[in-house]
Amino acid sequence: MLDTDPDIAGLPYVLLVDDEPNVLSALKRSLRSEGMLIDVSTDGREAIAKAKLREPAVIISDMRMPGLSGVEVLQAMSEVAPDCGRILLTGYADTKSTVDAINVGRVHRYLNKPWNDDELKIVIKDVLEHRKLRLDRDRLARTLEFKNAELADLNQDLERRVMARTAELRQTNLFLEQAQEELKEQYFNAVKTFANIVEMKSPAMAGHGRRVGELARLMAKELNLLEGEIQDIYVAGLLHDIGKIGLNDAWLTIPATQLNGEDRAKFTKHSVMGENALMGMTEMEGVALIIRHHHERFDGQGFPDGLMKQIIPIGSRILTIAEDYDELQLGWLAPKSLTEKEALEFIRGAAGKRYDPDLMLAFESALRKMAELEKPDEVILKVEELKAGYALTRNLLSKDSVLLLAKGHVMNPALIRQLTEYQNKTKSVLKLYIRKDTVDGAGAMVG
Repeated sequence: MLDTDPDIAGLPYVLLVDDEPNVLSALKRSLRSEGMLIDVSTDGREAIAKAKLREPAVIISDMRMPGLSGVEVLQAMSEVAPDCGRILLTGYADTKSTVDAINVGRVHRYLNKPWNDDELKIVIKDVLEHRKLRLDRDRLARTLEFKNAELADLNQDLERRVMARTAELRQTNLFLEQAQEELKEQYFNAVKTFANIVEMKSPAMAGHGRRVGELARLMAKELNLLEGEIQDIYVAGLLHDIGKIGLNDAWLTIPATQLNGEDRAKFTKHSVMGENALMGMTEMEGVALIIRHHHERFDGQGFPDGLMKQIIPIGSRILTIAEDYDELQLGWLAPKSLTEKEALEFIRGAAGKRYDPDLMLAFESALRKMAELEKPDEVILKVEELKAGYALTRNLLSKDSVLLLAKGHVMNPALIRQLTEYQNKTKSVLKLYIRKDTVDGAGAMVG
């Protein structure tokens, strides 16, 4: 019988199998306060029948039992309940039997009798966590598989069009090019969906992934990396926090050094959890590797693997800088929020320790280019495109960094003429950042 009310939703169902009732009683006592649905069986065949009716989240089986052995029970469970975590409990120092259990029964963990209650609880929680990660990964893989099937159907349709229009070779090529763009768009739409899910974890995370991804992309371009590498680095920037989905919200916006030992240990697993979430998707293999190692340090003091220097993937070394630069300004990495200048000085000061010193030039060049990018509330215009009523969102500087017009200045016909004359006289091309709402408003007035 179930040790807890089976109608309670959301609790993991744990099945205990042992031919000794006193062992089952001891196990039940150990786990009674752990928030689980506990079921027991003294017979392997009965346990298998129960698993067919209701798949357990975890099964713990004794090694030596009359009838079916623990190995045989767990082997059957791997077929009947393939997603359940399998733990072997043995009182025998029998290496061959243990190896057989791992190979044949597909055992995830094993414990020796007599067990330690704390170790038993930790092992079960660990198996449950890994099971959840596998299920989440499989769900993501199925989603991508469905998308791939849709794309495959599109490709088949395009192939039929090609066969039907062999005389129209140029038209066919256009269709193929369009299909490739659609495939790429579908991929990035899926990536953006995952990124939005990450940002929904906490309002404080809004925009963080996009800023990190864009800075990392610009750094990769400065280093003249291959297009495929640049794309993987950009996607890794968007999704680098995907492993934080299962973490406590309170941990997301405070420096990891302020967490206690147990919480910090859980927090430092998020990069591996992020890798696990993506590793089942072929298109994401490079992205998953970058995410795993984006908390490594150049001096080898990072996590999860303590890699150092050029052993750390180049994408991870880039992402480390891009992420820390943004988090320093958000106050997630240091005790207080830093300004852009202070964050830059911090990165410079940690070159050779936290960061690859050979990436500093690319980082600072990428920052300058990122500052020049158009923001959502503005448009970049030439002098020839100006109209009365347009307002500057940034200071207008000459090529010698002399202030020509201050931020907030509103265009008028006389000023536009002066700018045109200045541009012709100096043979320069001015780039003006204009408030988007003033452009839209001017357009509405003209219409």
